[in-house]
Amino acid sequence: MKFLALPLILSCFCLSSFSQTQKVKWGVKGGMAFTKFTNREGPGYTNYEKLKPSVFIGGTATFALNPSISFQPGLLFVFKGGKGSFDTGPGPLQVYGTQKVNITYLEVPINLLYTIPNSKGAFFFGGGTYYALGIDAYMGVDFTMDGDKSSFTDANFGFGKPQYNEDTGMKGGLKRSDFGVNLLTGYRFNNGLGFNLGYGVGILNISQMEEARFRNRILSLGVGFDF
Repeated sequence: MKFLALPLILSCFCLSSFSQTQKVKWGVKGGMAFTKFTNREGPGYTNYEKLKPSVFIGGTATFALNPSISFQPGLLFVFKGGKGSFDTGPGPLQVYGTQKVNITYLEVPINLLYTIPNSKGAFFFGGGTYYALGIDAYMGVDFTMDGDKSSFTDANFGFGKPQYNEDTGMKGGLKRSDFGVNLLTGYRFNNGLGFNLGYGVGILNISQMEEARFRNRILSLGVGFDF
């Protein structure tokens, strides 16, 4: 939770200070995303570095610091995670398939943007930081065993310290908090409609499993509107 304090305190301070002297542009945005983990895993762990399609949606508040530079905090629902494959190899019982880790985050991005206007609107680019709080997590598994296909959802895999027993399998395994940096660019028309491209790099290892290291990566493409 210590990573939550800085973004929220900074956002609240800037919202309070800027709202007294600056006009706020409220906005909404959403779109599609591709997420993965960059991970290092020990024996028996799946590599989750394949891209997993996802979505994001939320709102922003933009404060102009001067004609070219603006400050933009936001509040987003972001669906992250990773996709990996596994294969037991040849043997008496061959099992292979894919595993998807799905994590729903409530995310607070804080960005500084540089704007280059033209007659129809403005290009913008910038970056900043984010804090994300996990609100739901589960694993989906699709597998083939001796030619028979099947699938299941493992709701036990989620937040908390990993625990394992023969009846329920793995419980927990993930940290609830994530913290990282953003890069953002796009174009906004004079009528408020805009398009954005973003990339987020998670700094924290969100795995609580001893021999696994998971860090979030997300590439997003969205559309938004400023009021």
